[in-house]
Amino acid sequence: MHKTSDFLIAGGGPAGATAAALLASRGERVTLVERSAIPEQKVCGEFLSHETLAYMKGLGLNAWRLGATPIRKLRLAGNHLIAETSLPFEAASLSRKTMDAALLRHALECGAHVIQGRQVERLDRDADGWRMHLSDGEQLRGSQAMLATGKHDLRGHARGEGMQPGLVAFKMHLKLSGEQTRQLNEAVEVVLFPGGYLGMQPTEDGNANLCLLIRGNTLRKIGGSWPAALEHLKASSRFLRERLWAAQECFSRPFALSHIPYGYIRPETPEGLWALGDQATVIPSFSGDGMAIALHSAHCAVACYASHHDAAEYNRQMRRCHQSQVVWSTRLSRMMVEAPQLASLLRYCPSLLQRLATSTRIAEDRLFTPSLKPRDVS
Repeated sequence: MHKTSDFLIAGGGPAGATAAALLASRGERVTLVERSAIPEQKVCGEFLSHETLAYMKGLGLNAWRLGATPIRKLRLAGNHLIAETSLPFEAASLSRKTMDAALLRHALECGAHVIQGRQVERLDRDADGWRMHLSDGEQLRGSQAMLATGKHDLRGHARGEGMQPGLVAFKMHLKLSGEQTRQLNEAVEVVLFPGGYLGMQPTEDGNANLCLLIRGNTLRKIGGSWPAALEHLKASSRFLRERLWAAQECFSRPFALSHIPYGYIRPETPEGLWALGDQATVIPSFSGDGMAIALHSAHCAVACYASHHDAAEYNRQMRRCHQSQVVWSTRLSRMMVEAPQLASLLRYCPSLLQRLATSTRIAEDRLFTPSLKPRDVS
């Protein structure tokens, strides 16, 4: 069976759902395919910067009404607490499950056709446009196609290696003790350990999100499993041992990803494919702002399309906007993994934490207004 749309979107995460909502609001016929039958947890730091909050507000979504927890402090730790500072901008914590559900619901309300629980197997271009092959054999047709499958590659459109390969990511929600919950309240904590680093912050249900990056060779040396990684963290950091004392895991097993091309920036896309979010650029967690980039990429793509620019011009604008941001964030991430001892210098100048927190954000003059009249698209 063949169905035709103006836009086919593979992936219903923040980038794909936002693009679907914006395009449908313009009257475009949009079909979005999301492989999960219902929104679920994903490997993500779940940190919403003020740029992300602003983009959500522009869509008519109030993060606080969705249950978001305010984040006002940033702590850096190794074996012990190194430095703490107030964040110089508004920020929040919201689980991906909650955020993805809200964005997909908004896309539906805007008129997008959303298919859940079926996977995109291939996305091919021919003389008539794009053909999307689904896992059950159905084929969809569209004039334009957007790739928004997050950190998962689609066959035939794989990304290359990033500037920081070889990391494995884990995510687990934890129920902390009452005292540890109070100490973590309204803070994001970045903890360095041999071979990697992690971020921890409260979630909207009163638990804590722990998301860590660890070198693959380090993980193999310590046993190659989540329990081994957790013991490695506790053995490496007294700060973490105290924070995780009596912690209970909320999931039966952690969410995990490997072969992530951190530091990747997609080159030119001559085939005319609109690559969004992590398919456009992959910024390391907790040293960059992947959630804001995901929403920004959707706004940038739709603004380019509305201004009669093609996918190649969109790709060039994304590179101009994010290249220095991704390079700097990846350098910071590599330093945290390879030379964590340098972080001890921040003990003597904690205000540098604020500068680090702002240096990896999207530049203010690059952001898009709710009316989709961007400052960098003519």
